[in-house]
Amino acid sequence: NFEVINAAVTGYKTHQHTSYILSELLDYDPDIMIFFDGTNDHYVNNPVYNLYLDNEYQFWKDRLQDPSFGGHFDYFMLWMSEASAFSRGYMSWKMNSDATSHEGINSLYREQENAIAVRNHKFAAKKTFLRSIETNISILKNNGVNCLITLQPMLVLRDEKLLSEEEKSWLHKDENCKLLHPVVVNELTELTGKHKVPFIDMNPAFNESKDKSKQLFLDYCHLSPAGGKTVAERLFPVVDSIFVTSSLK
Repeated sequence: NFEVINAAVTGYKTHQHTSYILSELLDYDPDIMIFFDGTNDHYVNNPVYNLYLDNEYQFWKDRLQDPSFGGHFDYFMLWMSEASAFSRGYMSWKMNSDATSHEGINSLYREQENAIAVRNHKFAAKKTFLRSIETNISILKNNGVNCLITLQPMLVLRDEKLLSEEEKSWLHKDENCKLLHPVVVNELTELTGKHKVPFIDMNPAFNESKDKSKQLFLDYCHLSPAGGKTVAERLFPVVDSIFVTSSLK
């Protein structure tokens, strides 16, 4: 008697899982939570990248710490927005403009030599992705929920000799993914080992010769029914062992 809830959200990063877990998912009283994020959700080569800078509360940070005429004007427009459509429109434009202005500083990727990109990724990952994943694991453990970390397969990491004709037509050469995938795997292996949480890199399962010319992807990372079956077959024994171990405690 199992109930499976697909709680996936397109485009979520690891730090967004934290608020999602606390605001909704724990209320379902789950026995196990499976994370299915791609390598592209974990790597970054910008050493000053910060997951938390572009939220609405950060909009006021500079205005509180370094008051200015413009900051006071924004406060006035915020106050007026309760009664004025123009003020609400101004605040919407201003906050979007403020978030966009961070993009150059807060972007995920920069053109760099491979060695520099790897070094910068390792620096940024410690204070962003890895910290968020460790937080998520701790929250679940504190609430008696089993946890399974999986690395979503990526088309660019599949052996080109195995690709179907459809997959070849939308294959793109994401060099960041190829370069940083083994680094991400090592980071997640170390982190999950530390917390005794199972970890599965799904990419090797998508590089088996028996699947040559089979279409396992619908685009750069999303799966066809055949790809979904491949994931399920890889997940089942691990999930089964988690429940067996839990029942013996």
